[in-house]
Amino acid sequence: MKISTRKPIHSGNQPVCVLKHNLTTRLVERNEEYIEQLQSDFKLNKNIGYHIADLPLIQKQCPFIDNNGLINIHETYLSYIWINCYYFFVLHEELLVIPEAKKETYQLEKNKI
Repeated sequence: MKISTRKPIHSGNQPVCVLKHNLTTRLVERNEEYIEQLQSDFKLNKNIGYHIADLPLIQKQCPFIDNNGLINIHETYLSYIWINCYYFFVLHEELLVIPEAKKETYQLEKNKI
């Protein structure tokens, strides 16, 4: 049986909820200087709003920055981003990696004969 990785700090309904902290940490760490500059200009809030709702993207579930400079990210949008990334990973595996591995295996077997 698979053991869930969901912990009390993982709020949300979708599997992507365990990645929320990874995203916010990387956003801050990779652009720390730029974010500090925006915060010093009072354009960007120090917090990131994370919204949990079982709604489709078409119902305003996309990221935005409100009038107070708060970055708002929706769980539905993160799931959408995650599935697109996963799709390209699978596509790469199916179209390039697996056929190449089969070709190499065939070449090895052919050379043994």
